[in-house]
Amino acid sequence: MGILQEIATKIVMSIYKDEIFILLLIVIIFLASKIGFIKILLWLLNKIL
Repeated sequence: MGILQEIATKIVMSIYKDEIFILLLIVIIFLASKIGFIKILLWLLNKIL
């Protein structure tokens, strides 16, 4: 996941030069990945139990 985030941020940086926008995007991507990870874990736990 880290490699994908690095690639995504590099693409965004090449397109947008607004640093605040880049920071917001990184935070959104990070939160989305965390939430998605938690949802996958909960789904797996439901399948196992």
